[in-house]
Amino acid sequence: QVCEKWLKDRRERRLELDDIIAYCRIVTALGRTMELQQQIDGLYAEVEKEILTMPSAENLC
Repeated sequence: QVCEKWLKDRRERRLELDDIIAYCRIVTALGRTMELQQQIDGLYAEVEKEILTMPSAENLC
């Protein structure tokens, strides 16, 4: 959606080199963000499992 909107906002004009570079950076940043989000989601699931299996404070004494 972000890329679509960016391009749509520039539909009526010719893209300059700086515009193309900016677009490539946006696409790269979005791709990297999606990769990082997948890693975070995987780590979160592991942490959540550990939290659920930790002994309660009452059982520690």
